[in-house]
Amino acid sequence: MTERAAKRSSSPHDTTAPCKVGRPSTSGGQSRIQRASTSVAPKEKVCVFSPCRYEGEEDLHMVSTYNRGKLLINIQQKTTDDRIRTCLSSLHEPGDAHAQEKWYHSSCLQLALRTIPDDSPSRSELELRRRISDVQLIMYVDSCLQEDGLISMTDVNDVYASILRETNLTEPKVRGGI
Repeated sequence: MTERAAKRSSSPHDTTAPCKVGRPSTSGGQSRIQRASTSVAPKEKVCVFSPCRYEGEEDLHMVSTYNRGKLLINIQQKTTDDRIRTCLSSLHEPGDAHAQEKWYHSSCLQLALRTIPDDSPSRSELELRRRISDVQLIMYVDSCLQEDGLISMTDVNDVYASILRETNLTEPKVRGGI
């Protein structure tokens, strides 16, 4: 230690207490503030479609995938049942269902899916459209054969594809990539 430092430490004008090394003592009473617990209590397992008739009868499943969240959003937007729409009103994006730890009964989900009106055409309606398209194609081929006597398969294919698009049917898939 240098002479100057030794003089400073033994100075009679020094009124500060010497520094102590280590943690402060807790023996002087309750000087530390106790912090409340920051852990979050687990959410209660309740069906998202609650109140439901399967409470206590069936196992609950947690919404843990993006696709299941997308399905719940789809139900929320398309259902005709106001109670189901209200139950799902806290969901705004597909990820919300997982983030909010939503649970559901499989039966409740199936019942909710049944409340969505079916916009797709029935099988008989599709068959009727297909037959109308076929008749239109036959009429086109007949008229071309009567006029020119010739018709190319490319023309037949193009006309048939346009008829199917007009009647909201899909184009038939051709085997072998032809």
